[in-house]
Amino acid sequence: MGRNYKKKFALLPTVDHVGDGKGPANFRICSWRTNDAKNDLDLPEFITLCKSVLKYQEATVGKQTNNLKINPRSLYAWQMIPGYIGERNVPYSSPIFVERVVPENTENGILTLGFVNVLYAEGVQDFTLDLKVLKHSSDYLIADLLYVPEGPDRAVIISHIEFAWIERFCPEIWYQHPPSSIGGAATGSVSIYLSKVFGLGKDTR
Repeated sequence: MGRNYKKKFALLPTVDHVGDGKGPANFRICSWRTNDAKNDLDLPEFITLCKSVLKYQEATVGKQTNNLKINPRSLYAWQMIPGYIGERNVPYSSPIFVERVVPENTENGILTLGFVNVLYAEGVQDFTLDLKVLKHSSDYLIADLLYVPEGPDRAVIISHIEFAWIERFCPEIWYQHPPSSIGGAATGSVSIYLSKVFGLGKDTR
């Protein structure tokens, strides 16, 4: 019987002791399931435990779905709007090599992303930015870039990277370093190709 037996009575009312039991009798009515989970914790400790469980579940939800996973030591396509040139909305595109991903506020979809921007005008550079995820699907995510208040208003699309994307959005890489010039396994693997060109990561997701 075990678990199935207990489930039948999970919502039955039980008496929960409130406080340390040293003062006047103080009780609260709650379900058997809640009382069993609370065990010998006081109420603030139990609430903290519940919040920790929820935070962990929210932080790992991407691992339980088909959403694009942003993993450290992996290469992705980065399209930022607006970019660094033009008067309005000329986008900036570059492969990025992700070094770290830290969920900061899972309730609001905020994460910190540390990455190498390989086509930055001043040379390959490391960046650390906070992102607020607006849409998350199996192949891409769209996010606001959370600069300081006086910073620019920008959004970014992060997606899987492939040869067609490089040819279309980063022609300077494609024509200066065509895959055929690298040869070997690089002609069939974007990750190996970019690793050879820039000396970065070996995995793409």
